[in-house]
Amino acid sequence: MAAKSETLRLIIKAKDAASGELAVVNRSLKAVRGTLNSLPKMIFNLKTAFAGLGLGLTAKQFIDAASSAEQYQTRLKVLLGSTKEGARLFQEMSDYAGKVSFRYEEIMGAATNLAGVMKGGTDEVKQWMPLIGDLAAATGMSIQETTGQVIRMYSAGAASADMFRERGVLAMLGFQAGVSYSAEETRKKLMEAWKDPASQFRGAAGELGKTWSGMLSMLSDAWFQFRTLVMEAGLFDYIKALVGTFLGFLKRLKTEGRLDEFAKGMAKKVLVAINVIIRGFAAVLEAITLM
Repeated sequence: MAAKSETLRLIIKAKDAASGELAVVNRSLKAVRGTLNSLPKMIFNLKTAFAGLGLGLTAKQFIDAASSAEQYQTRLKVLLGSTKEGARLFQEMSDYAGKVSFRYEEIMGAATNLAGVMKGGTDEVKQWMPLIGDLAAATGMSIQETTGQVIRMYSAGAASADMFRERGVLAMLGFQAGVSYSAEETRKKLMEAWKDPASQFRGAAGELGKTWSGMLSMLSDAWFQFRTLVMEAGLFDYIKALVGTFLGFLKRLKTEGRLDEFAKGMAKKVLVAINVIIRGFAAVLEAITLM
C-alpha cells in the first residue's frame, strides 16, 4: 500500500507540474494568437491612415508617380534643349515643391510652362518660381492662374494681365492704372516688388505651408517623391522593359499577319477559363444547397 501511495503521490505531482508548464505554453500561445489577430487590424488601420492623408499604398500609384515624373522630365528636356538642364530644373522644382503648400504637379506644370517662355533656362525659372508661389499664396489664386498672368506680364507688359488688374493685384504690386509698361519694365518692377523688404507677399507660400492644409500638401509631395525614388531604383525600367517586350511581340504578330489569329486564340482561352469558374461556382452552390 505504501508503494502504491507513493506512486500515486508522484503521479499527482507530475500532473501538477505538467499543468503549470501547459499554463505557461497556453499563455504564450494566447499572446501569439492575439498578435496575429491584431495584425490585420494594424495593417488595415495603417492603410486607412495613409488613405486619410491622401497617400497611396498600391502598385498603381507607384507606377503613376514614376510615369508623371518621367513625363515632366521629358518635357523639360525638350523645352530646355538639354537632358542635363532638364534634370537639374526637375530636381530644383522637386525641392521647391517640398517646401511650399502647392502640389508637386502644380509646381512642375508651372515650371514647364515657364521653361517654354523664359530664355534664361533653369536659373531664370528657378528665380521666378518662388515669386509666383508667393503671389499665388497671397492672392488665393491657383498656381496655374498666377503663372499664366505672370507669363503675360513677362512677355507683353503689365497691361496684358487682365485677371491681375481685375483683382487689384497690379495695384498691390505698384503698377499705376493708365501707365504703359513695357515687358522689360514690367519684369524689373515685378521682381523689385517681390524683393522689397516691405513686400506684401514675399514669403506667403512658406507661411501657408505651416497650416494644416499646407502640411498635408507637403507630406503628399514627400510621399510622391519617395514613390518616384523607389521606381527609379530600377523597378520602373524593368516594368517598361516588360511592356516593351510585349509590344514588340504584338507588333511582330501584326507584321506577320497573325495578330487576329492570336486574338481569337486568346479569346477562346478566356472563355474556357470563365466556363471553368462558372461550373466550379455552380458545383459549390449545389453542394451548399444539398447540405
